Amino acid sequence: MSQVKLLKNINTTKLQFKLPQNAKGNTKFFNLQYEGKPVLIQLPKLPVIFGGISEYTADGEDKTNYTVNLGLSDNPVVIEKLQAIENLYKQFLCDNWSSISGKKSNMTLETLENLDIYYMLKYTKNDVDKTSPFLSIKLKTNDDETFNIDSVYTVSEGIDEQFTLTTENHKEYIAYGCEVVSILNIYGWAGSSAKGLKPNFKGLKIWPVDNGNSGFIDDSEPEMSEANDCEANDCEANDCEVETNVIEEEPGIIETPVKKRKTKSKN
Repeated sequence: MSQVKLLKNINTTKLQFKLPQNAKGNTKFFNLQYEGKPVLIQLPKLPVIFGGISEYTADGEDKTNYTVNLGLSDNPVVIEKLQAIENLYKQFLCDNWSSISGKKSNMTLETLENLDIYYMLKYTKNDVDKTSPFLSIKLKTNDDETFNIDSVYTVSEGIDEQFTLTTENHKEYIAYGCEVVSILNIYGWAGSSAKGLKPNFKGLKIWPVDNGNSGFIDDSEPEMSEANDCEANDCEANDCEVETNVIEEEPGIIETPVKKRKTKSKN
């Protein structure tokens, strides 16, 4: 079971990455934990940028890759805490380099910067000083062309409607300028040649207005954050799936049934 925590309430000094007990294969996965327990992180409402869900097919490949990018320019707290998670992962790699790489060698932060490592935060080519990051999230697809997200909601006339997001209908729901609230499973991974930090959507709410009836934590009222002393993707496999268990951090949240929405099919 994984707890869901609002990003703004997370004390990043209580976060840690966990080495796998019995890693099999060439790729290792590292769960993110909060106070020693698996955690899912709910982000505040963020705008979708760069034209909605981007589609890309590499030369010589049949598989299409899907990516959504979220703007962070108006959310310095989000930037600070996501950067803190990235810094935590960098230090985790350095501290456990022998176990991760299988080589009896040390790793420093300076040397780490020269390796092929993928991070959550991206920057445009014009942002040479890396002052305006955005969050890039690669979407996994199932065999039936649906996106591998546990729950997706949209808001219609003030009612949260659950539906299935697919490779065919995503442009109808996610476009440039829309805003989303997301629940993320963030984990580290390390292969023989590349390593990275990957966020996966576990829950997604599009155009959130009323957070009270979809299982998402109500983030409409400001709260005091815990003290934080920290400064502030390309892996397809995911062996660190965790079961979502939404917890209430704010009182007065009433769980009400959601309206199921029939997904439009392409004739």
